Amino acid sequence: MEKFLEFLDAEGCEYEIQDGAIRVLDTLEPYEVRFDNIVIPENTDFTKGLDLECYEGDIQFPESFKVANILALRDTSIKRLPSNLTLYNYCSVYVDAHKIENVSYSDNCGRYGRTIFALWTNNDFLISTGCFTETYSEFVERVNYTYRDYKDEATKYKRKARGCISRLAKKLGKPDPFKRATA
Repeated sequence: MEKFLEFLDAEGCEYEIQDGAIRVLDTLEPYEVRFDNIVIPENTDFTKGLDLECYEGDIQFPESFKVANILALRDTSIKRLPSNLTLYNYCSVYVDAHKIENVSYSDNCGRYGRTIFALWTNNDFLISTGCFTETYSEFVERVNYTYRDYKDEATKYKRKARGCISRLAKKLGKPDPFKRATA
């Protein structure tokens, strides 16, 4: 924990310690490699966001931490998201989906040809596309509204999202929420 606090001090990030956990009160977005290795302590809470896209050092995540607003990990050494990652409402997630082993993705989705991906967080499957990361039902609601004049495209978009979730469920050994249980 001490090394991480040194790192936060070097980055000029405000933080507080509550019940042995660190609450980072600024967006952590380092631009220079002042430390070769960042080890984020268990249960760290990034209240404004974690943007490591410009950080070229090695990053080690704990199994449990929280992020609000933005989790940006493109062009990093991250290959796996923590199993107990918590995202606050409306947190945007940016990753190189093809490099992360515990996400499932689909390219060329929707009218804008986006890459969408499914991830397991908040004890649920979430769909992330652009600045949107929410549950499948919230994704469907958004797609139905945004594509209200493009029903066929909306259907394809939702089908790709379901496929991402089903593949991720299989990868993680979790029940597929779209398959009916057989007795």
